[in-house]
Amino acid sequence: MAERETVRITGTYALSALGRGADALLAGVLTGTPAFAPVRRFDTTGRRVTVAATLPDVGTLAGELTDAIDTAARAAGLDRAGRAESALFLATHGGPYSLPVPQGWDEPTVPALAGHLAARCGLGGRTRIYTTACVSASSAVADAAALIRRGHLERVVVAAGYLVEPDQYALFDAGRALAADGAVRPFSAGRKGLLLGDGVAAV
Repeated sequence: MAERETVRITGTYALSALGRGADALLAGVLTGTPAFAPVRRFDTTGRRVTVAATLPDVGTLAGELTDAIDTAARAAGLDRAGRAESALFLATHGGPYSLPVPQGWDEPTVPALAGHLAARCGLGGRTRIYTTACVSASSAVADAAALIRRGHLERVVVAAGYLVEPDQYALFDAGRALAADGAVRPFSAGRKGLLLGDGVAAV
């Protein structure tokens, strides 16, 4: 089958420590606004590192992903029929047991989260799940674009999310993976480690 020439992004949403919405993220990046600050959402007493890029007033990951999908779908002009024909590609950082359990769930699995989001947001197409840590979201976007370009899918909603939470933060800190000086220096010989940050997005 011949490949189509273009794949268009028609709706976006993002949440980060810089705020809610893609505009807040872009504005923060363009002005160089620092996102890393002392963690206020949970207690970091006794930790080597006490900073992360967290937004203070976040809900559950499931709730934030639902809002992201709804906002991006509205921005794309998707009505009920359009959503019913849309696939959902969901990317999460960790495996199933890193997920909070919304009310009514029997078990915290990534497939259950994907089904929950698809039902809540009216997405009736196929569902695909990515749990390959930091490359989950980029893999999902690349796959969605390739499948649309080849004509296998008409439309895909890609949603991705990670919220900094105490248990994983403690593991990264105990493993001395976090930058003790609270600074991220990618590609630098003086790099001291990484830092964690909230990120939820949909396209």
